[in-house]
Amino acid sequence: MKKNYSFIWFPLTSYYEIATENISFKIAKNISPYLELNDTFINNLNAKEIIEINPYFRFSKEVHNILTPDNYHTDINIIDKFININFHILGEVDLYVGQNKKDIYVKEIIKGIKNGDLGKDLKENILLFKGYEQHMIADLLYEMYNSLNMIDSFKKIIKLIFPDSIIYDNVSSQKNLILYLNYSKTENRKKFKIIKKIFFPIGLDIDVFWETHFGVIGYPITMKIGEISIY
Repeated sequence: MKKNYSFIWFPLTSYYEIATENISFKIAKNISPYLELNDTFINNLNAKEIIEINPYFRFSKEVHNILTPDNYHTDINIIDKFININFHILGEVDLYVGQNKKDIYVKEIIKGIKNGDLGKDLKENILLFKGYEQHMIADLLYEMYNSLNMIDSFKKIIKLIFPDSIIYDNVSSQKNLILYLNYSKTENRKKFKIIKKIFFPIGLDIDVFWETHFGVIGYPITMKIGEISIY
């Protein structure tokens, strides 16, 4: 069970990759007293646009006079619309109340990227990244502008976007990094190019190895015949 996804605000964030206007909240037929969202939805985040909820989980005071059995069976269509509209509003209130200064800046950075404020290339390619990856990029941009240097930002975003990766500091050169990405170059080349353009410092060089690792003496796992890149 994904506890962080169990509240109505989550589907309204860009982490859930369906536009807000395409989401409908609906009272679940089988209501769990322990969850705000139906557990079927929680485990299939990208599969549903109709999201079943337990309106009594946090908002019983707001809905108990309306959701009486008599009212519900008499005006079911009106009440369904009421639930959908009001839980959109309540979800947005959740997001607003839960925001801090950094959250607001990060949202504005994403908006600026999509408006072309950070360049045409980034505007045209930001949709290569999923919603949560866009948040990661904006979050790292905010950190870089405020406290984090570029090289540390680059290393951090690489590990976030490409978790199965290894970054080596080249001991023979202070101006060169070695990066191993256990991913398909064909599918991820453009994403890496954008990340490099945003975060990689001018004046540094980087050698990138896709899918196959270069051989390292003393580490048999990297010395398999047919699975070695030459460095």
